[in-house]
Amino acid sequence: MAALIHAGPAARPGPLSGLRSLLASASRDSRVFSALRGRATASTPRSGPDPYDGRCGDAPEATRRHRAAAAATGPSHPSRSSGGSAPGAPRSTTAPPSRGPATAVSARTGGPTGTRTRRRRRQGPPLPGPQAGYRPRHLMEERFPPDIDMETPSIARMYDYLLGGKDNFEADRKACEVLASGIPELVSFANDNRAYLSRAVEYVASQGVEQFLDLGAGLPTANNTHHVAQRANPHARVVYVDHDPIVLAHGRALINDSAETAFLLSDIRDTDRILGAPETQRLIDTDLPVCVMLVSLLHCLPDHDDPFGMVRRLLDRLAPGSCVIFSHIVSDDPASGVWLTDQILSFGTPWGRVRSPEEASVVFEGLELASPWGDGRDEDGPRAVDCASWRHPDVDPRFRPDDPGVKLWELAGVAFKR
Repeated sequence: MAALIHAGPAARPGPLSGLRSLLASASRDSRVFSALRGRATASTPRSGPDPYDGRCGDAPEATRRHRAAAAATGPSHPSRSSGGSAPGAPRSTTAPPSRGPATAVSARTGGPTGTRTRRRRRQGPPLPGPQAGYRPRHLMEERFPPDIDMETPSIARMYDYLLGGKDNFEADRKACEVLASGIPELVSFANDNRAYLSRAVEYVASQGVEQFLDLGAGLPTANNTHHVAQRANPHARVVYVDHDPIVLAHGRALINDSAETAFLLSDIRDTDRILGAPETQRLIDTDLPVCVMLVSLLHCLPDHDDPFGMVRRLLDRLAPGSCVIFSHIVSDDPASGVWLTDQILSFGTPWGRVRSPEEASVVFEGLELASPWGDGRDEDGPRAVDCASWRHPDVDPRFRPDDPGVKLWELAGVAFKR
């Protein structure tokens, strides 16, 4: 992405802070990287709390102290420490979509001798900087196997970066910066969708559904599907599916103490393999209701893969009472949709396209949409809504964001097979 705009130069952490960061990273990564290489992970006993597990609950005391120290020194990001675009950032000849006359000015330090300014109608939250435990490229290259592509941005790792995660590479961060140049609200976009996932899983679990098939699960973060589902229903069983081996390794490290949760490495389009896999057979009974999670997934599949037909064929094999949790990037402005699609494809990242709200709503055909109101009221109005407003306690459901300058959003809804 073009370099992210912020208010001034970031302070750099001191040398001890950087050393502690690398040591914390090395401690945490030993199990994950060993899993990627297929080596045994129990050869070196670990004592004390696991820094990795702390990401999905309260962080260990040492981790909290380290993060507090890192925050006090103001960590900086190498691609944002000098003026101009980040070196080697992916470029596209497609211009960002027009957002009307610019009324706000954001300043970015251009280095010690000058300042560059860029006009922008609206500036969203800043992209996350390096977190405690941030791993430099040379350390990651030494520990990841050679078949992991660190040069091509991955949707899962980009999403991890936008959520403030650490499991991403330089190419992923640069790609996010490119997208943020045309979508200032990009960070809010990702976080709103993640919050929607939690509300939707909690709602479905409260309806008595105990089985969850999370397709395109992505990298683990806080409040993963099994955390939310098993808080609402301790008997809930979850199978995560993703095609990214890094996702698989991190996921298995996260859930190795849960007999009710499994990770499956598979092409999400291969429903026969997914339903027939030993992990699925152990946890999912297709004669009982199953929740199929399609959160930020189908826009990653091109039309020739028939993503909506895939969903219909999968639901046909599931029992009545099954449901889908769905969100999809949509736009009512074709130029904005084309811009985002072209940008992501220019990175070399596998991707589908932004669709119109009408195209994305096809997924709900033949299903019964749940009320988008937090109290379940049955009122007139759309039931497929902006994900940020679905059953939000403080926001009324809305079909699209209120700001007419926002041209892209995630259409979301929960629908049941009757």
